[in-house]
Amino acid sequence: MGTLIERPTASVIPLYAQHLIGVAPLCRLVVPHPRASSVHALLSWLEGAWQIKDLASTNGTFLDGARAQAGVWTRLWEGVSLGFGGPEGAYTLISAAPPEALAILQRHERVERIAGGLIPLPDGDQPEVIVLQDAQGDWVIERQAQVELAQDGQLVQTRGQTWRLSLPGAAHQTLRDAHGPTTLSSLVLRFDVSFDGDRVTLTLLFPDGAERRLEPRAHHALLLSLARRWAQDLASGAAPLDAGWVSMDDLARELPASERLAAWGRINLHVYKARRELAELGVESASALIERRRGQELLRFGGARAQIHDADGVLDGNLLV
Repeated sequence: MGTLIERPTASVIPLYAQHLIGVAPLCRLVVPHPRASSVHALLSWLEGAWQIKDLASTNGTFLDGARAQAGVWTRLWEGVSLGFGGPEGAYTLISAAPPEALAILQRHERVERIAGGLIPLPDGDQPEVIVLQDAQGDWVIERQAQVELAQDGQLVQTRGQTWRLSLPGAAHQTLRDAHGPTTLSSLVLRFDVSFDGDRVTLTLLFPDGAERRLEPRAHHALLLSLARRWAQDLASGAAPLDAGWVSMDDLARELPASERLAAWGRINLHVYKARRELAELGVESASALIERRRGQELLRFGGARAQIHDADGVLDGNLLV
């Protein structure tokens, strides 16, 4: 991610998607220069580069000693020195890499970083909230069965903790595996179901003909259930945009009796683990593996193609919409 270094302390400052700079405590970068303004400048990731805009400060923003035009975005370059209130370059941009999506625990140093398009809060073991980019490229917050749009700088509450989101305008993480970059839409997910239906084996079929069989996981049963609904709806003549949606309550009825008491939490955990599994294998846009419909308690399999091999034969669903 983008990084500044402060001279002479050599302090390293990671850059969020938007970085407000000035003397005021509300700024993410509080500068000690006596001639800096309360709210001096804004540093942001825009159009694939770090850019800075002087916010009509009294004494100016300087790039390599030259004063930048106030109110105008100026593109930065790696190695440029930045001065606030004077030409002395107190900061240097040592990395112009894109920003990461982050969740910062307020009043603590703890940071949760994006992994495969997902930020689980408060942690990945028992996530109460998932922050991710959906199939449309929007950042959203999933909490239980509810989905809402997320905004950069938004505060999110989980178990008495407050997190501030730092969200770039687009996903910048590129995940790779042994087969090179692999998008979700290029994969086929093959489900092999035992004759009695008790065992599910999931195999990924890559565009180059390679296969990878995954270790059995409890969340594979959820994926199978969603993929089967999709394919059956299409076979019944449903439109692709309407196919495969199922309510959380209906899914809960399919869980073992021992898990039904906390059914929604269990389903959300399976959804998170299914997405994370593919992301860790290098699949881009893995968060679109399971879609949620905003404002409703519905979800479905999405973004890939599924083949289901069971005692009834082969059910093939093209899951591209």
